[in-house]
Amino acid sequence: MLVAGAFVYTLIAIIEAITQDNLGFLVTLPFKNTAFLTAVLYQGIGCSILAFFMSNVAIANIGVNRNASLIGISTVVSIIAGVVFMHESFTAYQLVGEALRCASGGAAASGDRRGSMKQSESRGSDISQGAKSLPCEV
Repeated sequence: MLVAGAFVYTLIAIIEAITQDNLGFLVTLPFKNTAFLTAVLYQGIGCSILAFFMSNVAIANIGVNRNASLIGISTVVSIIAGVVFMHESFTAYQLVGEALRCASGGAAASGDRRGSMKQSESRGSDISQGAKSLPCEV
């Protein structure tokens, strides 16, 4: 997916540069403008590749369910960064919404799953029988 996105958007940029007769500018932009180069490297390496590997590490350490529950915290961090660094507004409705998001994610991440573990142990290995084992099965 990352490669496909890079290919498509690079192709779009090249086509746009050719139609506007700016291909030379597009090719030399990263070398002439260090802020542009920094932004591209940060987006390409930090936000894409590094985030993907860190997500896999999180899944390996805390599991898929807890990782999915805690992923909503990235929205909270983005909102705080927008308010602090970009001086964006923050209303009471947003505060209530984010409090609910954090509460539900925290509750799901710290939920007691011992009951569902006992159920799956008593049934035997569902995976070896070819069935999918879901933590919320009855």
